[in-house]
Amino acid sequence: MTHLRRLVRAPGTYFVTSRTYNRRLIFAKEAPTRLFVDCLFHYRDEGHYLLHEFSAMPDHFHLLITPAPNVALERALQFIKGGSSHQIRKELGCKFPIWQTGFHDHRIRNAEDYRRHKEYILSNPARERLVRNPEGYPFGSGHPRYQNRLDSWLPRQPTSAAEAAQEGAPGSAALKRGPDKASRSREPRTTAPSLVGGK
Repeated sequence: MTHLRRLVRAPGTYFVTSRTYNRRLIFAKEAPTRLFVDCLFHYRDEGHYLLHEFSAMPDHFHLLITPAPNVALERALQFIKGGSSHQIRKELGCKFPIWQTGFHDHRIRNAEDYRRHKEYILSNPARERLVRNPEGYPFGSGHPRYQNRLDSWLPRQPTSAAEAAQEGAPGSAALKRGPDKASRSREPRTTAPSLVGGK
């Protein structure tokens, strides 16, 4: 009898996308979207990953994250999806599944790769015509309220000459020191404007 080997992603920084169950527009409303974003920062503040960029769209999200050295990417996504699902059901009384099973990921290889995926995340709300510019989208890292709360991206330092010779993925050196006080500080909750369409 053969057993399928479970895939565990290598350490590094990742661009991640996951969708809502049956692509329901769960996050077209402010309340569940606010809970999702709060969840992102909650688990970041607990040290499970660095959060570099994000965009919570009506039926999916995009992230740039670096899991902690002792946290696999799969586990980081369990925290995010499981934690947000629990809070949404608890606080809003939702009875249906929130997330589609699984996620799509891309391991960031270098600074240019990071820049391209960052730009994709920031421009996503405008591309989907939810807002005119990233600064106007209340549930994405382009909004001014998140400027001092995101973690800087630092390439992982190679641990050997062989690794240095390769174009390795950036990793989690910054997690050893943890997020700085400015990025860990909690802002007072503010009421974000409703998304386009009055949803």
